Amino acid sequence: DTVELLQRIFPRQKVVASPRATKNTDLLNGTYAGIQAYTTTEVPALHRWMMERGMGDHELVVTPLEGTGEAQLGYSQTLFVANECLEDNDRRHIAKAFLEATFEGWQAAIRDPDQAIQAVVEAQKMLGLDDEANDHWHESLEFQTEMLSRC
Repeated sequence: DTVELLQRIFPRQKVVASPRATKNTDLLNGTYAGIQAYTTTEVPALHRWMMERGMGDHELVVTPLEGTGEAQLGYSQTLFVANECLEDNDRRHIAKAFLEATFEGWQAAIRDPDQAIQAVVEAQKMLGLDDEANDHWHESLEFQTEMLSRC
C-alpha cells in the first residue's frame, strides 16, 4: 500500500518496494534516489549512518509527505482495531483496556523518558529484538532519546 500511495503522490516518479531492513543503506549506496522513512526512527538512524560515513546533514533532504501535492495522511498517531474486536462486550473491554494501557504508557514515557528508554531496551532483549538486522535502528542512547522525543 505504501508503493501505491507514493505513486499517487509522485506520479512522474518510478516507485518500487524496497526491503525494509536495508532501505537506509540502499539510499546511501545509491540503489534508490529516495526512500519513504519514518521520522521517529529511520530519519534519526539515517543521520547517524551518514555521520559515520563522513557525510554532512546538508546532503539529506527530508520532505514530509503530508501536504506534498494533495496528500492528507492523517494516521500517524492512530491505533487501529479490527471490527471483530468490537463485536461483543468482552472483546470491546479488552480493546478498551489495551488503549488505556497504551495511553498510560505514553504519559509515563513523557514524564520519565529515561525510564521509558530503559524499558524499551529491556523489552528488546527479552523479545530478541536487539538482534533485529536492519539499518533504521542505531545502538546508542542518543538515538533512543531522540526517537522517543519524536514520538
